[in-house]
Amino acid sequence: MTNVTTTTENVSPFKNDAIRAFADMFKENGFDIYIYDQKTGNRDFKFTKDGKIGYCSADTDYRDDNRLRFSTVHKPNRQTGTGYGLQMPHEGIINPTIKDAEEAFIFAPNWATSTDLKSIVKYANMDEFLKKETILNWHKY
Repeated sequence: MTNVTTTTENVSPFKNDAIRAFADMFKENGFDIYIYDQKTGNRDFKFTKDGKIGYCSADTDYRDDNRLRFSTVHKPNRQTGTGYGLQMPHEGIINPTIKDAEEAFIFAPNWATSTDLKSIVKYANMDEFLKKETILNWHKY
C-alpha cells in the first residue's frame, strides 16, 4: 500500500471520545481503520472489512460531535460524488452499532436513481482507494 503508515503514538488522533470509541469498537470487531493527518484531530475515518470500504464522521454540521454519520464510498463522479450519506446531518446516530456501520457497505441506498446507479463504480479494495488518494497522508489506526 502506498501512503500508509501505522499510528504508533500513545495520543488519540481523534477530535473527541465518541468517534475514538467507535473506531476502537470497529478494531475490536475485525475492521481496519484509516485516518489521515489533521492538526486539530480527526472527526472522521474510513473503515474496511472483506475488501469493502465505508466512511464514518462526527455530525459537525450541527456541532454535535457525539452523533455519528455513515456514508458509502465509491470512485468520484459528477453524478453522485464520492459516496452517499446514509443519515441526514441532524439525524446522526448517538450510540451506533456495527450493524449501523455495515450499512455503509451497500452499493447505493434504495432512493438512488437508475442514472445514479449507472454512475457508481466501487473501489476493488482499500489498496485501490489509497492509490487514488495521494494528497492525504493516511495512517492505519
